Amino acid sequence: MDKVDPLDAAFFSKRSDEKKTRKKAPVGRRQFAEAVREAQEGEAAAGDYDRSGRRRRSLEELLDEVHSSGDHLLEAQSLEAIKGYRSAVRGFLDLVLARMLAMEERSSGAGVVRRKRFTQIRVIDQKLERLVADLLADQHRQLDLLGRVNEIRGLLVDLLT
Repeated sequence: MDKVDPLDAAFFSKRSDEKKTRKKAPVGRRQFAEAVREAQEGEAAAGDYDRSGRRRRSLEELLDEVHSSGDHLLEAQSLEAIKGYRSAVRGFLDLVLARMLAMEERSSGAGVVRRKRFTQIRVIDQKLERLVADLLADQHRQLDLLGRVNEIRGLLVDLLT
């Protein structure tokens, strides 16, 4: 009687021959600089759109929109002009504050009872801060008008509740 080979060496030798003849895909190593460049290109392509898919506008476009909608608000005090001015100011301030300020939170000590939380806000870009101050000075009349409209709206809400 013949011996039964539990490992069946003939089967394994065929399989190893198949592995040798099969082409392997070349393993490419990307250089670190290439990976950084690709990431920057991806950010640049995605940087033109916000999370909701709308196109981001530049600081100059938003500033021009604030000025034009502010002039329109002074000419015609309508509800559409107020809403347009409010959205223009909101968009401008959102962009500026996102670029201008950074907040860090730190906790002191290891004890749970006496632990204090410190919040530090750093101004990143002084030029943006000056631009916002100049804008607020230029748009003072429009912002006062908008404040009065919001105050009246608040009084109406108080009357209704």
